[in-house]
Amino acid sequence: MKQATGNIYNILIFENDADSIQLMQRYFISDMFKLHIADMKIGITHNIKSTLPDIVLISSQIKELNPYDICKKIRLNDLFANVPIIFIFSNQEEFDKSFAYSMGCSDYIIKPIDKQEIVRKVNNLIT
Repeated sequence: MKQATGNIYNILIFENDADSIQLMQRYFISDMFKLHIADMKIGITHNIKSTLPDIVLISSQIKELNPYDICKKIRLNDLFANVPIIFIFSNQEEFDKSFAYSMGCSDYIIKPIDKQEIVRKVNNLIT
């Protein structure tokens, strides 16, 4: 999948932990990526339509929304149904891999997030 505009890949992240957001901003600081932080107040569809993401990262710790509902809503939208989605889980105990895949996630990562691992996974899914 390659829908990037001008060789810049849009990454939309659904995350409300400030430390995790800062970490991702450091990991994806490059001319190749533009990181967009979802605004939970405007809804899933509006976030997707306004950023036109090449990939979506969804934290399991979002308080406002269920991460599986976010994934399902993206998959139900014909325009974005094929956009790769990576779930970010806080620990393995709360993670049900088969359920996450059945809901439409493309891959997952467990916190603490390793820079090389997340960048590799994102690159593999968007290039």
